[in-house]
Amino acid sequence: MNSENPFVPQILASKEFFERSTRVLEEADSEFSPTPDMMTVAQQVAHTAHTIDWFIEGVSRPEGFDLDFAKQAELINAVVSLTKAREMLAAAYDHAIAFVNEKGLEGLMPADSSGTDYGWGADEFGGRGDDRAHGPPSRCIDCVFEAARESADDALRGVGS
Repeated sequence: MNSENPFVPQILASKEFFERSTRVLEEADSEFSPTPDMMTVAQQVAHTAHTIDWFIEGVSRPEGFDLDFAKQAELINAVVSLTKAREMLAAAYDHAIAFVNEKGLEGLMPADSSGTDYGWGADEFGGRGDDRAHGPPSRCIDCVFEAARESADDALRGVGS
């Protein structure tokens, strides 16, 4: 682990907080859902794991984010074990740490061929504490979801087809 990477402690703090806030849950709670139309305990944890991996994949591949949310919901809805979901989450956190260590600070600040910084990367992982375009780094995911909503709306309207 790269001790100089400022994002690793942030990721580990997030992991520790999540574990601390859910440690009272047991395997017997796996299929509890507040209402029938909401995710179960196991699905909520699996959703968190999936979102971490989804974000890393989306910022890493040329085609961007996979916006097939129905397919993703099927994967999450299939999780019925809190133990399995926690394993998925541990692996997702490990993946996030490996990703930020592999990319390093420079790798988290991509630029196009003209040298333009589009704002993805280190700032959104929490490097600067605030962001000119987005506000606090935690808002970055809001921007991702807003873009996904706009893409879905465009698809429904037939824009770009």
